[in-house]
Amino acid sequence: MIYDDEKRPVDDESGKDEHTENITNEDKSGETPDGGHGEDHYSNRPQYYDYNNYGKKPSDDKKPKDSYMSKKAVGWIVALCLVVSIVCGICANAITGIVRSNKGETTDLPAGTTTAPAATTTSSGETTTSPSDVIIPISGVNAKDIPLATKTTDGVLLADYAEVAEKCINSVVQIEATETVQSYYYGPQTSVGRGSGVIYTTNGYIITNYHVVGKNTEKITVTLYDDTKYEGAYICGDESADVSVIKINKNNCVAAKIGDSDALDLGEQVLAIGNPLGYGITLSDGIISALSRTVTVDNTTMTLMQTTAAINSGNSGGGLFNMKGELIGITNAKVGGTSVEAMGYAIPSEKVIKCVNDFSQYGYLTGVARLGVSIYNYLEIGRDTQPGYIRVATVKEGGTAALAGIKPGDIIRAIDNTNCGDFAILTELLTKYKVGDTVTIEILRPTEESETSGSAISYLLSCKKLTLNVTFVEFDPS
Repeated sequence: MIYDDEKRPVDDESGKDEHTENITNEDKSGETPDGGHGEDHYSNRPQYYDYNNYGKKPSDDKKPKDSYMSKKAVGWIVALCLVVSIVCGICANAITGIVRSNKGETTDLPAGTTTAPAATTTSSGETTTSPSDVIIPISGVNAKDIPLATKTTDGVLLADYAEVAEKCINSVVQIEATETVQSYYYGPQTSVGRGSGVIYTTNGYIITNYHVVGKNTEKITVTLYDDTKYEGAYICGDESADVSVIKINKNNCVAAKIGDSDALDLGEQVLAIGNPLGYGITLSDGIISALSRTVTVDNTTMTLMQTTAAINSGNSGGGLFNMKGELIGITNAKVGGTSVEAMGYAIPSEKVIKCVNDFSQYGYLTGVARLGVSIYNYLEIGRDTQPGYIRVATVKEGGTAALAGIKPGDIIRAIDNTNCGDFAILTELLTKYKVGDTVTIEILRPTEESETSGSAISYLLSCKKLTLNVTFVEFDPS
């Protein structure tokens, strides 16, 4: 991953079916394997990926000005357009990829732009706001306040989707997340995304996806099914698991009952509830089409459930429910493409429970292979800048890298003989390991001669090559 927008250090932290789907998603400048969104996404991406299709509101079409053109010229233009459209159609139908079903449409606004609630004026001249436009604020909370998660196994099988919907729909919320992103050309921009969440406790804890709400999210607005709005607070999350917990100040919430994803059968009926395209809470039905599918999304490999229920942009963080009305998964991805239908994915509830309980007890997800370093994704010597080199900026005390003897200034070249000159490759490599695994890491360590080099090439040639045996250890990435 090459960061074109700014050059600064970023954190580097970072199952049964044999079928694996891979995509290369958009570059996330400053994104961190331990769960940081960084400064956001500004690289090119294939057009069939719809990671950031948030449900944009249609704008008024502008009527073009009349202009004179000969009938012959018009005919040639029409013919050319027809040929181009046929070629594009053939190409488009051959393209597929796995994408996040994420938070919805991205809207770039000038920095500092805010949206005010709609106001009405009474006959007495007083100005009031509609209850649905008032955002109820949130107070301070932390991860250790999250209640431990348990699953429900005594649910009664319901007769149809209408009964399931009635039981579950008030447990699903809409989420609007605002984040400032850095553009190389335009500077700070405000990105507004829309996704979904599932109420976890009656006192306002909500489960969603990390790619919907992460540690860099600046403003969170949660809308309940009755259209009441609350300010949300990010509590804890993990990017590798794509799970976050947020909080609103409200008691007597309708919490979802968590079911047992390990007890699911192939072909079992399910109901997906979420906020597709930002249109509001919506239901889609389907079946469990695969119990365990290994997929790679955003350079992160996960084992997910596959479903035929429609999963669209904005569904991310929403619930997948069984016919007992129990939450058995959090929807987070789909296969996109004009030739692909009914291939959506969800994080199994068993993995969600582990995430929530780890957040509650430790403040982070345990068992994850992390190095514990911040990095530059380039090498800069004087005016000579070379991308594709992972240079260590800082090393966290007590982390894996520190215990292995990795130092600031070291250049990480390979892990277990796999080159990782790109940040995205390093991130994906780390997802293949867990705490306790031992790997070999090849590094280039600068010498006194390196520090006096006038170019990147001479700098690299003067570095000392080292091979380290590194064992991933458990530590708090924060």
